Amino acid sequence: MTIVQRAGLARIIKVAGSVTALAIAISLMEPDQSSAAHTPQATGSLEVTTGTRVADGVATHTATVSLTTHQGKPIARRAVVIQLPGQRPVHVETDRGGNARAGLTSTIAGMQTVSAYAIGVPRFEERRVEFIAGSPSEKASALSHSGGSRPADGRARHRVEIQVSDRFGNPVAGVDVDISSTPGAILSHHRTKTGSGGTAHVDVASSVAGDFVVAARWGTIPLGDVEVSFHEPSVDPERSSLSVASDVVSHGDDRIYLLTARVLDVSGNPKASARVTFHAAPGLVLTANSALTDSDGIATTTAVAATGNTYFVSAAVGGEQLAAVSVPGIGLRST
Repeated sequence: MTIVQRAGLARIIKVAGSVTALAIAISLMEPDQSSAAHTPQATGSLEVTTGTRVADGVATHTATVSLTTHQGKPIARRAVVIQLPGQRPVHVETDRGGNARAGLTSTIAGMQTVSAYAIGVPRFEERRVEFIAGSPSEKASALSHSGGSRPADGRARHRVEIQVSDRFGNPVAGVDVDISSTPGAILSHHRTKTGSGGTAHVDVASSVAGDFVVAARWGTIPLGDVEVSFHEPSVDPERSSLSVASDVVSHGDDRIYLLTARVLDVSGNPKASARVTFHAAPGLVLTANSALTDSDGIATTTAVAATGNTYFVSAAVGGEQLAAVSVPGIGLRST
């Protein structure tokens, strides 16, 4: 009978059929506890490099595990596992000095906990390392806005958000962003800095109806663009008005009056560049039947009358009749 024993187990290669030989073989197959018994209990420490590293999957923090016996003797050739959350564990082995080192990389920015495990060590004290975002990425960054359309009154605004991220999607804080737009858009500022979440904002207004593109750059790197829309603001007939000057200019038998239309939108803001159409009753001659409002929403015309009748004048914008626009009792009287 031939018997080969390895790691406390017996493997019978050839048995010369006897009961005694079988008994010997069974006794040899009892579990051998010598392997666990020979693994010395250890004292372990875990240390990591300080400072920050870029979360690009390349820059490394170094973690060092040191193992010694309770008597202070280095333990060599002991398997050690070192790991960051969400990353593959790194398997290393202690050297003759009882030390094992591993380079740790990450693509996730922020503070992260480093853990270590080794046979015979009850626990390691965890350490913290910091990874920071890399450079802004064109593909990972984006612009968005508050949605919808705003009235083109020079005051109503879109809020555009600029999200700046690195190529792994980590927010990039503290970088300068340059902002531009197509002509017609009014930007609250042309340069800003990202906050802790990698975001920056710009407000956009316009006095001209239409669609405008707002774009952002970091240095020469484009970060994206977004289109915002503005529409002609609606006239508010209740807020708008038409008045006649109380002082009358005489020219022979004619009387000349100044008519003033003030056009306001639904927000109560003056509506510039709006065409006001004036309508007068027969017998009252208008020097201009229409006029454009100025930046204060004012449009004027003059009325000439040569009879002593009372006339009524109205004004409209784009077919929208203005409220309180009748001017009764002009009271023209011939001389």
